[in-house]
Amino acid sequence: MIIPLILIGALGSLSFIRNTKWKNSITLYEDILKKYPNNFLALNSLGVENMQRNNDDRALMYFNKATNVAPYNYKGFYNKGLWYLKNNNPKKAIEEFNTVIVMYNYPKAYVARASAYYALMDYAKARKDASNALLVDKNNSKAYFILGNCSNNQDDLPSAINFYKKAIDINKFEPDYYFKRAIALGKQQNFKDCVEDLNSCLALDPNYIDAYYWRGVAKVNLKQDPCEDLKRAAESGMEIARGAYEKFCQ
Repeated sequence: MIIPLILIGALGSLSFIRNTKWKNSITLYEDILKKYPNNFLALNSLGVENMQRNNDDRALMYFNKATNVAPYNYKGFYNKGLWYLKNNNPKKAIEEFNTVIVMYNYPKAYVARASAYYALMDYAKARKDASNALLVDKNNSKAYFILGNCSNNQDDLPSAINFYKKAIDINKFEPDYYFKRAIALGKQQNFKDCVEDLNSCLALDPNYIDAYYWRGVAKVNLKQDPCEDLKRAAESGMEIARGAYEKFCQ
């Protein structure tokens, strides 16, 4: 769940509407391009807006144009790297983030590149980049989250839980942080605290389907009724949840 998390943090504040003649930010920037076809801000922002709307082909077109007209502006390459992360091409994402870091010691680029290395299961490089980001910004919750994920995947559960705690202490409103700590707690057979973290996750995002499934699993281990949670996950189309529901609830 790292990739959706980085995209939201990086792209969330670029929209603005200056005049009621524009229906949305896309029409605003498109209007700017009619007058100034090489305007970097408009090109880069159109890439961001289209990527947020899952118009990924158009987004990449705008990012390519943005980096062509402003080859020394790191933001275009950073956003293009996020595009490759979103589209499951971590190797290409790393190339873009490398370009960013040569230009500017940008903490977000280290975190994003750490996510790409994590996706490639290169945990040593992911850890190094996340740690470098923390040297620049000690309150970077996403860097702690990636360190937690690396430790979790390598079954260093005490370290994973500690990193997730640090991420949550910095940002208490990110459901992924609670979900991943819940998974680590479940691996430790600490199902009570696991359920509490899944409760927190679902309070922040009631549509977090994986959390319903794993809360159902934890309740099975606590000898509690899991059926409502397993049913919710099964109804979303999760096959493993459907199997668990049939086993424990029918």
